[in-house]
Amino acid sequence: MQITIDLPDDIAHQLRSENASRRILELLAADYYCQGRIGAGEVRRMLNFSSRWETYDFSLLVLW
Repeated sequence: MQITIDLPDDIAHQLRSENASRRILELLAADYYCQGRIGAGEVRRMLNFSSRWETYDFSLLVLW
């Protein structure tokens, strides 16, 4: 699924130079995980982690 958001042009231009899509996806996963709306398995799938340990490391960063 692809999600589109509207941003002012100058901000969108700044974000294009970074990997904004990945960062936004990480923020969504972190927020939903902290709210208890998704579990570690969903985080792993959303972020395409190769192991549960990678997911565990991510969750440690989120919770700190």
